[in-house]
Amino acid sequence: MTQRKRKTIDKIIKLKDNKKRELEIEVKKARERLESVRAELENLERNYVESVRCFEQRAREGEIDAGVIHVYHEYFKSLAHRIQKQRDLHERKKRELEVLKDSLISTHKEKRILEIMNERILNGEIKEKASKEQKEMDFMSLIRRSRR
Repeated sequence: MTQRKRKTIDKIIKLKDNKKRELEIEVKKARERLESVRAELENLERNYVESVRCFEQRAREGEIDAGVIHVYHEYFKSLAHRIQKQRDLHERKKRELEVLKDSLISTHKEKRILEIMNERILNGEIKEKASKEQKEMDFMSLIRRSRR
């Protein structure tokens, strides 16, 4: 009976191990996606800062008329909108990564619990076998003594 339990637990452990490997791959991919989104966000923010500097420099030099101001305003508004969308995407990717990490941790814990159960069952079988052997040896010893 306990051997069947161990076989079943072994199969479940293998399934959990496969799930864990899959989640590790997903976590790695999610980290890469997050890094890509973060790099794009930094690039947009850098472009915004550089554009503001360029605008301020041109304004100091007096090279700006109303049409150029309007173009810059629309560009800054568009860039700010893209930055906000990228920030939202970055937060979404961070949450996705956290969910995957939590799932990975949970799967690892479940696998470890099953491994511990399996070890306990195995140790129980070993103790039971040792106890049976000891009883048989005691019985044999008792028979030998009674024959003398």
